[in-house]
Amino acid sequence: MSWTREEAFDFLKTIYTDEVMQDEKRRVFKMLNRQLYERLDDLAINNALSDRSEKQLKFLKNLHLCQGIIFFSPCVIYS
Repeated sequence: MSWTREEAFDFLKTIYTDEVMQDEKRRVFKMLNRQLYERLDDLAINNALSDRSEKQLKFLKNLHLCQGIIFFSPCVIYS
């Protein structure tokens, strides 16, 4: 079967719904965040992250855990 890019994209949208993608994004972020703190704990440098880094991680956590981010729409970046 020969697929065009548009047909493949439309087919993937039926499989990877926004809900599935949001759940996967949350799962990966939680895993990475947990591993970061576990490695810092292993190295006995729990407080090695600067306040700025902690603030950025908190922002990313809030961004990734929020509802309603649609994956198949154009990305909007706020500065």
